[in-house]
Amino acid sequence: MFPDYDFIKMLYGWNAVKPSTEWYVEHGNITAEQYQTITGKAYVSTEA
Repeated sequence: MFPDYDFIKMLYGWNAVKPSTEWYVEHGNITAEQYQTITGKAYVSTEA
Protein backbone atom coordinates (compact mmCIF):
# COMPACT_ATOMS: atom_id res chain seq x y z
CA MET A 1 0.00 0.00 0.00
CA PHE A 2 1.31 3.42 -0.87
CA PRO A 3 2.52 5.37 0.90
CA ASP A 4 4.45 2.75 2.80
CA TYR A 5 6.47 2.82 6.01
CA ASP A 6 9.73 3.97 4.40
CA PHE A 7 8.04 6.80 2.48
CA ILE A 8 6.12 8.02 5.55
CA LYS A 9 9.30 7.85 7.64
CA MET A 10 11.14 9.94 5.04
CA LEU A 11 8.36 12.54 4.96
CA TYR A 12 8.33 12.68 8.77
CA GLY A 13 12.07 13.31 8.76
CA TRP A 14 11.49 16.20 6.38
CA ASN A 15 8.64 17.47 8.58
CA ALA A 16 6.38 17.10 5.56
CA VAL A 17 3.80 14.47 6.59
CA LYS A 18 0.32 15.41 5.34
CA PRO A 19 -2.15 14.38 6.69
CA SER A 20 -0.90 13.56 10.19
CA THR A 21 1.16 10.49 10.98
CA GLU A 22 -1.76 9.24 13.11
CA TRP A 23 -3.95 9.24 9.99
CA TYR A 24 -1.65 6.70 8.35
CA VAL A 25 -2.04 4.34 11.32
CA GLU A 26 -5.83 4.72 11.28
CA HIS A 27 -5.94 3.93 7.55
CA GLY A 28 -3.64 0.91 7.71
CA ASN A 29 -0.57 2.31 5.97
CA ILE A 30 1.63 1.77 9.03
CA THR A 31 1.23 -0.10 12.32
CA ALA A 32 1.18 1.41 15.80
CA GLU A 33 4.66 -0.06 16.32
CA GLN A 34 5.93 1.62 13.16
CA TYR A 35 4.34 4.88 14.31
CA GLN A 36 6.33 4.64 17.54
CA THR A 37 9.54 3.92 15.62
CA ILE A 38 8.99 6.95 13.40
CA THR A 39 7.82 9.46 16.03
CA GLY A 40 9.34 8.14 19.25
CA LYS A 41 5.88 8.33 20.85
CA ALA A 42 3.35 5.61 21.57
CA TYR A 43 0.30 5.67 19.30
CA VAL A 44 -2.93 6.59 21.07
CA SER A 45 -6.08 5.91 19.07
CA THR A 46 -8.36 8.87 18.50
CA GLU A 47 -11.26 6.64 17.49
CA ALA A 48 -14.11 6.38 20.00
